[in-house]
Amino acid sequence: MTFTPLRRTIAVLACSGFLSACGSSTTPNLQSTLSATDSAFITGATQSSDAEIGAAQIALTKSQNADVIAFANEMITQHTEEKTALTPIATSVGVVPPSNVNPTQAATAAALQATAEPAFDALYINSEIRGHTLNLNNNFKLEVASGTNPSLVGYAKKYEPQIETHLQMAQTIKTRYAF
Repeated sequence: MTFTPLRRTIAVLACSGFLSACGSSTTPNLQSTLSATDSAFITGATQSSDAEIGAAQIALTKSQNADVIAFANEMITQHTEEKTALTPIATSVGVVPPSNVNPTQAATAAALQATAEPAFDALYINSEIRGHTLNLNNNFKLEVASGTNPSLVGYAKKYEPQIETHLQMAQTIKTRYAF
C-alpha cells in the first residue's frame, strides 16, 4: 500500500492518538492501588514520627531530668531515622507523606509548650506512653497484620520493635519517677 500525503497524515495522526491514549492508560495511579490500611499507615506513622520529634524538641528545652533528656534525644534520633526510611517508600507508591501532625498531636504539643517544671516531665512521659501505644497498635501492628504492600509491611516489621522499645523506655521512666 502506498501512502499518499493525505493517507500519511491520517496514519500519523491515528498513531499519535493511539500512543497518547496508551500512555495515559498505562501510567497507573499508584496511590489508588494501595489498600486503605497501607495509606493510613503512611499517614499515621509519618505523623507519629513528626509528633515524637516535636515533643522531644520541647522536652530538650524544658526538662532538667537527665533520663527525660536522654529519652528525648533518642526520640529525635530514632524517629528521624524512621521518617527518613519511610519517605522514599511512600513516594515510590505515589503518596506524599503528610507534613503536619494530627489535631490531637498538635494539642499535645501545645500543652507541653505551656507546661513548666515540675509538671512538664510527667506530662511529657505520659504523652509518650500514650503516643507510642497508639502508634504501635493503630499503625505498626495493623500494618503488619493487614497491610498489602510488601515494602510497607517490611518497614512496619523492621520498626515495630523500635516503637515497642520506646514504649518500654517511657514506662520505665514513669515508674522510676512515679509520674
